[in-house]
Amino acid sequence: MKTNCKKIISLLLVFVMLFGCSVKITADTGYDETAPVLKSFRVLNPDQMDAKNDGNGIEMEFDFVEEGTGVTDIDVYFENDKGQELEIVFWCGNWKHDPLYTGKTKVEMHVIGDGTKIELGKYKIKYMNICDGNGNYTQVSCDQNPEIWEISTKEVTVVKSDYKEKTDTEPPVIREMKICNAENVNARQTLDVEFDFKEMGSGIHSIDLYCGGNPISSYVFNEWKENQFDGKKRLSFDIVEAQKGENEITEVVITDWADNKTVYNCKSKEWNHFSTKFYVSETVEDPVLNKFQISNPQIAAPNLLYADIDFGGDQKGIEEVCLCLENKDGKQKILSSKNEQPWKQGRHRIAFPISPFWGIGKWKVTSVGLAGVSGKVTWYDKNSQNGDADIAAEFLGTEITILSSYDITYYGSVGNYKTAVSKIKEMKEGQTAVLDCRYSKTARKELFQAIAGKNKILVLEDEDVQWVFRGKDVQWSKCKDVNLETQIMRRAGKDYGYADDRYVLYMEYADNGELPGKVEMRVNYDYLFAKYQTGNQRLILTYYDHGTANVLNENVQVAKDEYAEYKITHNSTYLLSEKNPRLLAPTGIKAVSYRDKQIKLTWSRVAGACGYDVYRSSSSKGTSKKIAAIKGNAKVSYIDKKTKIGKKYYYRVKARGTKAKMKAAYSAKVSCKAVPQQVKKVDAMKRGKRFRISWASVHGCSGYEVFMSTKKNRGYKKKAVTRDVAYMTGRLKKGKIYYFKVRSYKKVKGRKYYGSYSQVIKRKY
Repeated sequence: MKTNCKKIISLLLVFVMLFGCSVKITADTGYDETAPVLKSFRVLNPDQMDAKNDGNGIEMEFDFVEEGTGVTDIDVYFENDKGQELEIVFWCGNWKHDPLYTGKTKVEMHVIGDGTKIELGKYKIKYMNICDGNGNYTQVSCDQNPEIWEISTKEVTVVKSDYKEKTDTEPPVIREMKICNAENVNARQTLDVEFDFKEMGSGIHSIDLYCGGNPISSYVFNEWKENQFDGKKRLSFDIVEAQKGENEITEVVITDWADNKTVYNCKSKEWNHFSTKFYVSETVEDPVLNKFQISNPQIAAPNLLYADIDFGGDQKGIEEVCLCLENKDGKQKILSSKNEQPWKQGRHRIAFPISPFWGIGKWKVTSVGLAGVSGKVTWYDKNSQNGDADIAAEFLGTEITILSSYDITYYGSVGNYKTAVSKIKEMKEGQTAVLDCRYSKTARKELFQAIAGKNKILVLEDEDVQWVFRGKDVQWSKCKDVNLETQIMRRAGKDYGYADDRYVLYMEYADNGELPGKVEMRVNYDYLFAKYQTGNQRLILTYYDHGTANVLNENVQVAKDEYAEYKITHNSTYLLSEKNPRLLAPTGIKAVSYRDKQIKLTWSRVAGACGYDVYRSSSSKGTSKKIAAIKGNAKVSYIDKKTKIGKKYYYRVKARGTKAKMKAAYSAKVSCKAVPQQVKKVDAMKRGKRFRISWASVHGCSGYEVFMSTKKNRGYKKKAVTRDVAYMTGRLKKGKIYYFKVRSYKKVKGRKYYGSYSQVIKRKY
């Protein structure tokens, strides 16, 4: 990404009215709402299923009809004659497979789950779930699709697994249970229970407590700890769901790591040895919804859905709000919003990020959920009772319309480029194609060739950014494959030269060199800032290259459609910040004497700096004058050669930004006297009954003084003054330990100025 940002980047804001967008929704246009169609499938190696935990799984061939975002998830479920299940999967996600499109495709399917529980032998396919990139879902089974089953593979044979015969068949036992703090329990704290266990097999996995048939608390042991018990053990249970007043445990369920389970209730003979009642004097408040209202029921994605919410209840606040929506086809989705700091009681405007792949059309609110900091969750829906029902009735059925940001003629996927090229060629002048690039990250050159020189628009759409290529700006000769990998993440502002921003948005595009043509990178700034939990008051765009930040515009206002667009011809790295950059002060500044009468300064590198200014004064309170301007962010040292021997100087350093007016803080002030360097490489070699002391020469000094003692930290006597770099001691006593050190000096007008002492060396005669 070594590019000249001044030549390749210009900032452009385009004002587009959100709600004037017209969106066509047909088979090939708009958002992909069509589920994949499976025509047939077959297992290519049905007699060689590898179900080991790190095994190769099995290879399958699928024949799909899928012209939208592509098949991204396949789950195939098997069952043997004992009722044991086996699941294999294909998943784009972190495995970085390309989606599957129309036609026959061979894929590797991997077994998930615990291979130690999968027996060898034959397994029949029960059903499979197939999902595309937009969540359109198809289930295929023998009963629902006999015509597919008739021509497809029906069973496989597992020949490899990590299966081990179950050796632990004894369920865990609880002999006694005693509640230790049954009186006046605070539900914000824990219920302490002492058990008398017996489990000497695979070890205890979990214990679940129920009150009145409802789960109230669970305790789960760590698998990597020793969980075999034969005796008493005290455990603490969280009981935030407990009711005020008397509570009674009606059931206890204990399981071990071999899936053996024991259930205890009033019918169990051991129940007489269980104390089950406890009194809660103080409960955890339920989060309370006083008011809920959508403020912008029509938006173009990606964008933010805003809701005005009035909270109450939990004194510690609300840490998450969930909003459930449903469309006319019964498809349900959940929006979630979290905040770094909990929302306190009162009225708040909360933003729910809606990605461009949410789904075009109308959605209705079916419920709102609040998660309190104290641990309780409250849902407001059609099943709410009393006052909660009145609150829910006010917002249930509220309609939200999700639009696209474009008038789309063709909607497809970057990975299905042959179909996309065909459709783009069929488009008329002035029309737009939008291609999903979440999973396939390479835009083939044929896509750019299809619009080169024409009045057609190609939009490549990811979760957080859109690439807009206009055919008139695309040159046929420059068309090539383009890597669409993008990293957008939250980073600490101080690490990039923004001392006043807690966080900045970091946007790194793959290094493609020169692109096929000028591209508009569209970033919904409000959406990104809300999604990544940073501020959102104003926008500043910065080009960032190898530690140097170049502010492109310090006072950019976001367009009416809340998108900022910047045109580039090369990819690079950019930062979006809320506040103007202010470079941090260099830290770790040091000043040491250097060579003859010079002083060397060093300091730490400052992120975002393009250079450093060095200042000097001759007194601690004197006025500092700039004595050097260092270019670039690589060099973090300076040698002051214009010094006088024996004189003390005061220094400080300030980072310099790419703009003359960019603020920066001064470093701490350090002082140093111009004296000869410290003597280095001191050594002592035995010569008969003497030692020869030697050292490295110091540039520009007048001579050296040699000191000797029989104590490391005191008693040193000057033994020699010499211009040489060696000294021979007198006769020494056998068996005695001696210490030596040397210093250099510079003589000016009859006065000596000394460097610091060398390191002490120790020798035994």
